[in-house]
Amino acid sequence: WHCGNMKNQERLLVSTARSQRGVFTLAQARACGIPRRTISGRVSRGVYETLHPGVYGLTGSEDSWHRRVLASVLSISEPASASHKTAAYLWGMTSQRPDLTEVIVRRHRRRDRPPFTVHESKDMRETDIVRVDGIPVTAAARTVVDPGASAPPWFVEKCLDTGLRKGLFTVREVHNLIASVALPGRSSLG
Repeated sequence: WHCGNMKNQERLLVSTARSQRGVFTLAQARACGIPRRTISGRVSRGVYETLHPGVYGLTGSEDSWHRRVLASVLSISEPASASHKTAAYLWGMTSQRPDLTEVIVRRHRRRDRPPFTVHESKDMRETDIVRVDGIPVTAAARTVVDPGASAPPWFVEKCLDTGLRKGLFTVREVHNLIASVALPGRSSLG
């Protein structure tokens, strides 16, 4: 993020946050020219709230499931995205909104960050991440493949059927993704 040398740094940060459901990162604030100590002061005065380490919300912003998912994703080193059942819900492959947010990150970047689950992937690429409702999320084909190692078969089948019916991906795209991530000796896909 590069916000430039604008006179009204606060307005720029608020604009950034509003475009992200009232959420922003410390890195984004600093790119807008607002130092860490200023953020800390505004948190202590109740102007901002800490959502995760390094992730803040504008006090008074609507607290929603989507906002919590985005804050979770932003709290992880990039590239990271909503994944598994969380991604399936965002894509509309399931109507069951999960209680627990799932995020995927490249292997060795995982950090324990309750209250959400972080999955690691050796083969996570930036091209596997797209935006759905303004939230970084695994691409549709990857969304249907990743839960194969952890979700019940009926869930994966339902997501596959719904995704195909909605035209989110083709059978060939899913097959190619499975072939690219299914390495010998590997027990899970995500």
